[in-house]
Amino acid sequence: MSDPRRASQSNSASFAALINQTILDAKRLLEANINLAKAELGARAARIQGFTLFGLIAIGLIAQAGVFLLVTAALVLVALGLPMWAGFLIVSVVLILAGAGCGFAAWRQFQQIRAPLQSVQQLQATAAALLPDVTGLPTGGPSAGAPPVSGG
Repeated sequence: MSDPRRASQSNSASFAALINQTILDAKRLLEANINLAKAELGARAARIQGFTLFGLIAIGLIAQAGVFLLVTAALVLVALGLPMWAGFLIVSVVLILAGAGCGFAAWRQFQQIRAPLQSVQQLQATAAALLPDVTGLPTGGPSAGAPPVSGG
């Protein structure tokens, strides 16, 4: 006949092996998911680098073209009969006014930035619920910590 203790030990051993195998499989699955995420992020990083490089080159070329366009505008004013200094001064004043207008618009946008009120309120409510009152004063109103009044 078979020994019940030996069968119980065999079942325990096979159950432990099953648990160990499940944990190993879960670890391998997690590692595979992490490796997949790393590979995807690596591919995206290469695309972002290419975008950044070509974007910066485009900005540089457009800035250079802008300089040539401004010189051309000043020379057109000179060709219309203005002295050279006046043509370049007019172009400079227009640039200063445009820059001041953009700066004013940026300042207005900056003034409209507000703190995330709902997040701050929720954080304060959570902190109040989780942290004990460090002052030792009751927090429920004037009679929160007072013993009940009896008699009359």
